[in-house]
Formats: sequence, structure tokens, C-alpha cells
Amino acid sequence: MKRSRYVVSVLCVFMLVLVLSGFSGCTKAPDAEQSSAQAALATAVKEGADQYAPTEMEAGKMLLAVSDAKMKEEKFTEAKVGYLAAREAFEKAVKDTVAARQALSQEVNTMLSSLEAEWKAIGENIAAVEAKMNEPLKEAWTVDSATFAEGLQIAKDMAVNDAASAKAKITELSELADKWKDEAQKLTAAAG
Repeated sequence: MKRSRYVVSVLCVFMLVLVLSGFSGCTKAPDAEQSSAQAALATAVKEGADQYAPTEMEAGKMLLAVSDAKMKEEKFTEAKVGYLAAREAFEKAVKDTVAARQALSQEVNTMLSSLEAEWKAIGENIAAVEAKMNEPLKEAWTVDSATFAEGLQIAKDMAVNDAASAKAKITELSELADKWKDEAQKLTAAAG
């Protein structure tokens, strides 16, 4: 709903500006504005705005397409207004993308801290009942502990530049932690 309102409001502003401009023709094509809008699009795509700010990207692309059509019709004033609005939409998309990435990065760092603390607690619980574990289970714990430590380091490294991939890795590690959390509870219950 929010997405639709944004697109509609951007298009309404665009149409209002066209009406208020009186559809007067410019004598020269708005090549600078066109280039500026296309450069803003390229920047937004490079920053990943299609993923993080799809509404703004959709609005900007729609405005760019309408403006390109107006250029072909030689309605330069309308094209200029559209290119300026498209550039603004793409610039907003970049700002929103930066904010979304920062929020995701904070979320990932919180998840990493929580997961690391959870694994430490699981390790302490396993250590308390390790004497009661059979050899295959001990070997599985050793292998999974090494896998977890390696995966955790990979997730921490990813968190710096690719928080989305780090979040996916954290989800994978959480499944491993849940498995051993359940196993630790079973062993504790059997020992008690």
C-alpha cells in the first residue's frame, strides 16, 4: 500500500508540474537532465537500490520512460520535468538503500552476538554431560563445533560488506545451534 501511494504521488506531482508549466515547448532538448537522470539510475543500481528501495526505483524508471517518450515527441519541457523528477526518485532510492543497509548491518551484528553467546552456552551444557556422550556423538560435536566456529568467522567477515549474505549464514548456523541445544537438553535430562 505504501509503495503504491509513493508511485502515485510521484506521478501526480509530475503531472501537476506538466499542467502548471502550460506545456510550453523548450527550444532545446534537455540533454543534461537526461544524462543526470541516467547517471542517477546507474548509481542507484550500483548501490543495490532495486533490492532495498524498489518503490523509488520503480517510480524513477517510470518517470524516465515517460520522459524518454516526451523527448521523442520533442516535448522538451515535459521531458525536462520528468528527468528531474526521475533523478530525484533515484537519489531518494540511494538514500533509502544506505539507510536500509545500515539497519541490516546493525541487525546482523546483534544476531551474531546473540548466536555466539548461545553457542557458548550450548558448549558449556555439552561439556557438563560430555562424559555421558557416546563416541559417535562426541565426534559429531567436535565436527559441528569446528564447522560452527568456521561459519561464524565467515559470517563476521561477510557482515562487513554483505550483510544480507551474512544474515543467510547466520540462519544456517542457527539451525546447527538449535540441533545441539536440543541434544544438550536430551543429554541433561537423561543424566538427571
